[in-house]
Amino acid sequence: MYQIFEYRMRSLYFGDFGSYGLTNTVSAANRNERFLLRYYNNDISFVLLEKTHKVNKLCHRESVELTLDQCEAIMTGRYDWLKDFDSPLLAELCWKMRYRQLRPYSIVDCSRKTLIYSVCNARISLDSDILVSKCVPGFLISNLVMVPAAKKNAMQIELNSYIPDYSPNAIQPPGWVAETEYHKCIA
Repeated sequence: MYQIFEYRMRSLYFGDFGSYGLTNTVSAANRNERFLLRYYNNDISFVLLEKTHKVNKLCHRESVELTLDQCEAIMTGRYDWLKDFDSPLLAELCWKMRYRQLRPYSIVDCSRKTLIYSVCNARISLDSDILVSKCVPGFLISNLVMVPAAKKNAMQIELNSYIPDYSPNAIQPPGWVAETEYHKCIA
């Protein structure tokens, strides 16, 4: 009926000179788009480029796996090669790095506990031990010195079908952020 996964993840978020993605994320804007690089459990042999696009609480997530060399090239601003791949996501990132000056700007590292409830295809993610750094070159370094983001944790609920009646109140551990986001994700 449900599965629980626990893992550590590190993400490198992109932004432009106006920090478009960050501003829209923090302000909970109705339209939001984020690009990020991500890997799990300190394993840099599997790095993803992800794009999340949100419109009025409906979201769409797409990703493509990168080699370590490709990841390092993007981190250092070498992106012209992206247009040569048969991937719309890589082509879009290339365009936005060139014309919107999109660049990697912030690292977020956290422990995540995810509950996947198969009956309604719901995903509840609880993030804790959230650490941040602006040291972009250190993204792939496991012992990068980072600072705690806050004394709060975060919870996110993503649904692909319907919202069960008990979902909003099902999990509210002490000290967790009350401003939980609810998204309907289109896979």
